[in-house]
Amino acid sequence: MVNTVPIARRVEKRTAWIVLGIAAAAGCAVASVMLWIAFQENTQGEFFDPVTGAVDWLYSLALFGLWFLVVALPIAVSGWGGLAIYSRLHRRSTR
Repeated sequence: MVNTVPIARRVEKRTAWIVLGIAAAAGCAVASVMLWIAFQENTQGEFFDPVTGAVDWLYSLALFGLWFLVVALPIAVSGWGGLAIYSRLHRRSTR
C-alpha cells in the first residue's frame, strides 16, 4: 500500500493558500469598489478636496482596509473551517 499522507498534506496546504488568495482577491475587489463609490459621493470633501484635488490618503486607506477586512475575514474563516470539516470527515471515512 502506498503512503499518501505527504501528498494529502501538500494538497491541504495548497488548498488553504488558494482559500487565502480568493479571500484577498474578493476583499480587494469589494474594497476598491467601495472606495470608488466613496470618491464619487464625496459631498463634504472627506476623501479629496474638490478645489485642490488633494487626496486624504489616511482616510481613504482606512476605508479600504475596513472593507477589505469586512469581506476577506469571513471568506477566509469560512473557507478554512470548511476545509477543516472536510478533512476531519474524510479522515473518519477512511479509517
